Amino acid sequence: MTASLAAPLRDTWDAHLNLAWANGLPLINGAVTDSNPFNGSPYVTSLSGFLTRMEALPGRSFLRQPLTSMLHALADAGYTVDFFLAGGSFLDMDNTTPKDFDALCMYKLRQGEQGHPNALVDARKSCLDQRLDLRFVAIDGEPLLYLKTLSYFSILYAQQKPSASRPHRPGMVLIDARDGLSTPAP
Repeated sequence: MTASLAAPLRDTWDAHLNLAWANGLPLINGAVTDSNPFNGSPYVTSLSGFLTRMEALPGRSFLRQPLTSMLHALADAGYTVDFFLAGGSFLDMDNTTPKDFDALCMYKLRQGEQGHPNALVDARKSCLDQRLDLRFVAIDGEPLLYLKTLSYFSILYAQQKPSASRPHRPGMVLIDARDGLSTPAP
């Protein structure tokens, strides 16, 4: 979590995320009548916390290197990714071989930067080759477009069908990347 968030808020989100992981990351962790933004999807975590958790699971160790490369490439082009909304098979813990990592990247242009016009298109293309299916939306752009895009991907990621081993639809994770990574540029 970012240093700007109060410790009680971080602790609350962490506790709900840990409980959700233990229960298979459901859309709502508990009864719908008892649900709230903390115990329901998307669950909130830091980028480093998410990557550490994923590296400990089968079939997910591929994520750190291409994601780190993409973040550094966008930073070099004048952009900052503040958040990811992750969903899809990557978050299905019963799936030991997820085909890719699906996420909506919420970015902004760094203050005083012009931004390279092809950076986002290039990032998406290079990430697809490395099993990252990333989409992008500006958080400092048109608010209605941002809200519509975030809502669309939230609904899309919630559409994965339950299976015999997973009787609920898997939830999503909102990854706070504002603290960045301690990993140096590749």
